Amino acid sequence: MPEIQTEFLLITTGFISVAAALPQLIKIIRLKSAREFNLFSWSVWLTYQAISVVYSIQINAIAYAVINAAWTAFYIAMVVAILRYRNAS
Repeated sequence: MPEIQTEFLLITTGFISVAAALPQLIKIIRLKSAREFNLFSWSVWLTYQAISVVYSIQINAIAYAVINAAWTAFYIAMVVAILRYRNAS
């Protein structure tokens, strides 16, 4: 498969994966509760993804950098939502 098609496939499936994870964020916001979500785990995943963005850029892997940036944005949103709603009633 040519490189351009592989990168397109990677980016497409990456965004589909992020979209598939969105219901978790929507659940927190809708219920205004994040008791079942572990802040430490989400923070570790956020840290890993942020480092992955930097590394992807350093090795000039733009497709990976785009997907890692999308996941980083999702993890930021999750951590913020967990912090906001973790002690909600």
